[in-house]
Amino acid sequence: MKIKPFLVILFGSFVTISLVFYLVNLTENSIWLATFASSTALLFSASRNPSSQPRALVLGHLICALVGIAYYHLFGESWWIYGLSLATGLLLMLLSRTFHPPAAANTVIMVHAHASFFVLLSTILLGTFCLILATAILTRVMRSRTPYPNNWLAPSPRARDWGLKH
Repeated sequence: MKIKPFLVILFGSFVTISLVFYLVNLTENSIWLATFASSTALLFSASRNPSSQPRALVLGHLICALVGIAYYHLFGESWWIYGLSLATGLLLMLLSRTFHPPAAANTVIMVHAHASFFVLLSTILLGTFCLILATAILTRVMRSRTPYPNNWLAPSPRARDWGLKH
């Protein structure tokens, strides 16, 4: 068993998420940073997966965060808003072909945190761009066999390819 791929994952994910937490934590918005940890795990362990590519990463996080923020501001916080925001975020990611599973958590986190629209720029956009840049640089510097990204604008597979019946 070769150790280098594990070292790339270990070191790369450590440096990447530490950098993101440091930069994004400057905005004092920490409750939703867990989704970035999950995204980091996906970027370093499944870097060729369409769900890991920059288009899905950025737009998936933005769409789901926006849905959660908008639903909270329109309807407040209620048990059914959590479910509706998650379902809506998932649907929009699938329809826009920007499916990034860790981003789905943003819908409920934003409702729970009573987040403002400012979070989209101060946390979500900043965090996703940091993830992309750090992962792209580290996978090249460390000479990973699978440098990130595989395709900057690759869409996620169509919804019917995710096992949904028509």
